[in-house]
Amino acid sequence: MARLLGILLLLGMPLLSVAQQWSLLRPGWKYNYSATNTGVVDSQIFITASDTPNVGVVTHELNRIANWCDTCSEHIQPDLPQFLQRSVTVSNDVWNFHDPASIVILPLDTLGSTWIMDTLANVIAEVTAVDTLIQFDVPDVQKTITCSNGDFWVISQEWGIILVNDLELRGIQGPDVGALVPTVAQMYPYQPGDIMEIVKSAHGFTTNGSFPAGSFGSHAKYTILERTDENDSVWFNTWALYESYVSLPAGSAQFYTWQSNWSDTVPWSTSAIELPQRDLMFSYPGELITSEHQIYGDSPHFECIARHRIDSLGRYCMECDLDVCGGPDFVSYVEGIGLESYGWQCVAKEHYVMFGTVINGDTTGTISPDSNFVSVPEHALLKIKVYPNPAHDLLVVEGLDPSGSLLMVMDIQGRIMLQENVHAPAATLDVSMLTAGIYTLLVRGVSPSIPVKLVIAR
Repeated sequence: MARLLGILLLLGMPLLSVAQQWSLLRPGWKYNYSATNTGVVDSQIFITASDTPNVGVVTHELNRIANWCDTCSEHIQPDLPQFLQRSVTVSNDVWNFHDPASIVILPLDTLGSTWIMDTLANVIAEVTAVDTLIQFDVPDVQKTITCSNGDFWVISQEWGIILVNDLELRGIQGPDVGALVPTVAQMYPYQPGDIMEIVKSAHGFTTNGSFPAGSFGSHAKYTILERTDENDSVWFNTWALYESYVSLPAGSAQFYTWQSNWSDTVPWSTSAIELPQRDLMFSYPGELITSEHQIYGDSPHFECIARHRIDSLGRYCMECDLDVCGGPDFVSYVEGIGLESYGWQCVAKEHYVMFGTVINGDTTGTISPDSNFVSVPEHALLKIKVYPNPAHDLLVVEGLDPSGSLLMVMDIQGRIMLQENVHAPAATLDVSMLTAGIYTLLVRGVSPSIPVKLVIAR
């Protein structure tokens, strides 16, 4: 009985396999095409939404791309089709790729079969070869389709559309076979003991909208202590050496220059707070990137179009140009480094640079000695007492100038979160609205102006 059951299962497997295969696109899979075998993806196709308008009929919407347009009012043309059009309707094993063109594929047709692939252009398609071979380490059957207009297609029983003219399927995200776009974990491979040194700066706009335009920046050296991977993010616990400054212009009513140096364990993650154009890390070539970022409080937002390439060191790069005052503004993510550089310049300007890295003992760029991050002189702190620190809801500041002091609480990006004018030797600040994290309390009115590192704990 068991032997008979095994024979029946073996006989039934081919029938089940045929019924489930020759699917040209599968939901959840992202198909990576390239005109070369360098590892870079030139085009990626995937299903974004599906609908069943009638019984036995399924319509799939496909992902779109964008192009720069010098003559268009918005400078960018969105919602453009790729080589497989905007949509595909599947009915009775007929695949009709449409909008704006109409291309019909009959994947179950046999050797020698012909059909009209494009009725408008009267293009005739013929199955000219059927081959059995290995594709992505799996036995596969592939059909070659030759068209009367010179187009050339190859479709696969296992993997869908293998070739359209010079674009060849190199890999598929989902089953994760062949050439793949790097994940965020591969973009940021840092492990405990590795180092990231990052410089950020901004000039010509305000920290919170209420002060005159000035400049602010930070220089941080992060040594990785722990790493946690999530679906679309990497979280690090780090030992940070940190230097930051805020400067408002001479002649303004609030003119001052503030600098702070400190070291402590701090979290760092691949979030919008740290990374401009973060969605570029999850992009496909030609995708319109619209994500915002928060590396400074008034950071502007720019759209850009994703571009993928392989650099001279064989690293996968995701880049895009920013349309800002016609300048050479850009964003660049590099596999194994992360955000390598970001910059724009107009009336104001903003820059982010991965100054240097140490990964598994190998140094790239420049790593500064710890002595470059000088601590605040202890004698300057003797006049000011701040407690409790860490604080929860209330913070007491003593040693103030009774004739007047300005207290400002800034977050790690230099944004002013709280400020209060005090005309007394001591003050109590309500910090209950601040989220947990590391801040700087700047005390002005004593000489010199004193920054104090402040921790809010919840």
